[in-house]
Amino acid sequence: MSFLAKGRKKDLVTLAAELGEKIDGDLRILDFRELIVKTIFIAVVEFVKITLDNIIAERSEKESREKAEEQNLANAAEKILRI
Repeated sequence: MSFLAKGRKKDLVTLAAELGEKIDGDLRILDFRELIVKTIFIAVVEFVKITLDNIIAERSEKESREKAEEQNLANAAEKILRI
């Protein structure tokens, strides 16, 4: 994340605070960069996890609907054949 290199320490302090991190003024610039990268990584991992969970749920719902539709068609076909 080379874009963090263009920020000054006070910029990184502000960014870390906006990301919800507790600020310790004794941290070095490198420490702030590492803290920010860790925070961003955790946020991305959480986003990916939620997105995957949503994809799985949508697929499961679709499969359930398709299975129910197939069952309804099979039941309708059975009724027609009995007549």
